[in-house]
Amino acid sequence: QDSTSTELVYSYALNDDDLELKPSRLLPDLPCEIMAAAARPAILHPLLAHYANAETRLEEETLYLPLAADIEVKGGSSLLTNQAMCPFRAFAIARLHATELKPLQFGLPAAAVGSCVHRALEFFWEQISSSAELATTAPEQLTTLVSEAVRQALRQTARHYPHTMTPRFITLEQERLSALLQLWLLEEHKRGSFQRLHAEQGFSWQHSRLELSLRIDRIDSDSAGNSVIIDYKTGRPQSINWEAERQDMPQLMLYLQAVEQSGKFKPVSALLYAYVNIEKPGYDGIGISSEIHPGIALEEKKNLSTADWNTLKHGWEQSLQALAQEYLDGYVAVAPLK
Repeated sequence: QDSTSTELVYSYALNDDDLELKPSRLLPDLPCEIMAAAARPAILHPLLAHYANAETRLEEETLYLPLAADIEVKGGSSLLTNQAMCPFRAFAIARLHATELKPLQFGLPAAAVGSCVHRALEFFWEQISSSAELATTAPEQLTTLVSEAVRQALRQTARHYPHTMTPRFITLEQERLSALLQLWLLEEHKRGSFQRLHAEQGFSWQHSRLELSLRIDRIDSDSAGNSVIIDYKTGRPQSINWEAERQDMPQLMLYLQAVEQSGKFKPVSALLYAYVNIEKPGYDGIGISSEIHPGIALEEKKNLSTADWNTLKHGWEQSLQALAQEYLDGYVAVAPLK
């Protein structure tokens, strides 16, 4: 009883621009007084009273909450995505493990559908190794290969959703996804000559003590033997600012750097998003030549300030390393990019 304070200290914003604010009505209707500005830091922490401009120091220092210097920091590509979008967002998700409650939805979650499409494409490309083989395989055989790839993918997915994926549900998804992949193969025919190298390959990207674990959907080689990185997307196409100072879509750029740092592949000549959806299927991306895929060459990108591939790659490297260092430095400001 003796150690309990008889005073309750609480804070609230006094103003919102020109609007004067009042304390919450949830607070008890008790006698209170507004504390003098000079006394606030001492209340928040006694040691702050010994510093000059303690309130200013408190506001400035909360922009940085450094990570412990003796730990290795790990994550995925989303860590840099969040850091670019808003430093506090990365702090909340990666360090506080704050997550949104997912909305209730019927049927199979969109993420599960996307994973199923990924698996089906992985199974298919285990049977077809190049653009030449794709072009010479009979349509009937391609239909069989697609159907079998979808069947295997659905079988794996159904293990995790036994109550949702009933036999009738699986039959309908088999028809739908088979039609989707057949439509997608028309997009593959539009590409230049390619050889499939790897699918679902794991890599790591390192900056100082930050290590990101990555999994690349597919790596091909072009007609010159250089590497082409492909990432499957089942959603709608998104526009990318390839020269943005803060890259909020850094996934393909991280993949490029991880592949080239591994020393196991030829230099990367193109980054491609494969939009596998029924509404607007197609490839989009950037690369050194439209022979890899129509419309991706640097000189065809009107908004680029450079047409030099190495200059662009160097800019990506600097941007991603800057974001990684921000995170390691503990920069947690509420500064949304959009």
